[in-house]
Amino acid sequence: MDLQQDKTKTRSKNYSQEEINTLVDLVEENKSRLFGSFSASLTFEEKASLWDQIASGLTTQHGVHRSRDDVTKKRSNLLCKHKPLIADKIKSIRKTGSGPADAELTALEEKDL
Repeated sequence: MDLQQDKTKTRSKNYSQEEINTLVDLVEENKSRLFGSFSASLTFEEKASLWDQIASGLTTQHGVHRSRDDVTKKRSNLLCKHKPLIADKIKSIRKTGSGPADAELTALEEKDL
């Protein structure tokens, strides 16, 4: 019974809106290095180190421990959430006729473009 209790994973705190904004800003600053292709000057270790720096920056600024895996998972989840909204906006822009786009994006969603 003790082994089972040790293996249970405690739930981490939800990301606050400030944490999400900070995460998006930090990723935006380092976008070319985080998502660029691997080369002699950009290795997997450097990308992993950069994600670690982003995670430690979030921990320092907001006081909630976030690991590299937590941060990359949150970024992936945000992108999955924003992609359909971004696609809808692009689709409405390409419609024939004049006028503004039907779908308006938030500043956070705009950064994921």
